[in-house]
Amino acid sequence: TPSSDADNPFWCASWTDYHNTLKTAPIFAMRSGAVEWLDELATTGALRQLHTQIFQCAPDDPDFYCAMAPAGYGAYRSDFNSSHAYFDNLMLYYWLSGDYTVVETLKRGAETMRGFLCPKRPNGNCSADEVNSDPWAEITGRVASQWFAVFRFVGLASDDPSFLVDFRTGLSRAVTQHFVLARSGGEDYGFWTGAIVSGPGTYQTDQTWMATLYDMNNLYRLMLDSDDAPIGEPPIAPSAVLIAWARTLRDFGSGTLGENPVGDGTVDGTWPNILEFEWSGTRIGGTLVTARHTVTASDPDSALYETGKANLPALFLRAALLSGDATLRAMGRDLALLAWQGSKAGLSSGIGLGKIQGLYLARLHAAIALLE
Repeated sequence: TPSSDADNPFWCASWTDYHNTLKTAPIFAMRSGAVEWLDELATTGALRQLHTQIFQCAPDDPDFYCAMAPAGYGAYRSDFNSSHAYFDNLMLYYWLSGDYTVVETLKRGAETMRGFLCPKRPNGNCSADEVNSDPWAEITGRVASQWFAVFRFVGLASDDPSFLVDFRTGLSRAVTQHFVLARSGGEDYGFWTGAIVSGPGTYQTDQTWMATLYDMNNLYRLMLDSDDAPIGEPPIAPSAVLIAWARTLRDFGSGTLGENPVGDGTVDGTWPNILEFEWSGTRIGGTLVTARHTVTASDPDSALYETGKANLPALFLRAALLSGDATLRAMGRDLALLAWQGSKAGLSSGIGLGKIQGLYLARLHAAIALLE
């Protein structure tokens, strides 16, 4: 209310569970046995999201955003977008409590979103190379990744396993339309793009930290679920995508390779947020012509912040385990240490469990588990 401060906590959207921050509480409880974190943070956060942030609609309300969690920066549900479906903690709450309201609620949102991302659903399937006509119906990035994760959850937890098909085919389409595997110097490098790959040429990757935090995590889950069955057209194993993407970040992100490198090969150096690359030949198995950074002094967002680097350690350590590459493991360990130290420094300066800490902690638990 503009004339009153009474509802300010609800007016601003900063309380949304940015980057699934609250998920760290149940994971910490699992790893430490400190189950009080479930009552004090995880459960209360899940219930607030379930009953307050998610749009509550009548059963016959046709509004697109019913059972979704759009939020915005202007004010509570003002200027909102649909990239706030941070439901990881909510889904963990269901597995721990059995509160079926979670499944019923997310299933309603998932039914709408799967039809948006693939208009043939639920009666048909989109082929791997089928491009959506609606430019907003993107199949990579934060929004799509959040809902792919919901599809997986609903397929496992509800009475409708067909959502598992949406999880698999969504990632199959993403790999087919947004991934290039190109060879250089005897190594296969992977590039995850924001734009659809229509043929050989010059492209830019998606934001490296965002693709790693979301798209690559879903691919890792699919790899485990499917025993690394190939997806896409032509078929490629999810593990091959993960390994090749990690190599790209190691050599062209942190490293000194490429047309105009800015990195020094360490986690403390400059890492570009976006890479530009050129390739020839076939999309899977072609030739990498060149890769270059897009860092500019006038745009601080063009390089990864420390919080962006903190999202990367699990990718490197998973790729190291899959490939046996010691250099990937060493980089993953250094990135995990960076994330841990950054989180500690944040706590020392008064930064509590919120968006910044969420970025530091998002993949740190998984990284530490792989290092143990």
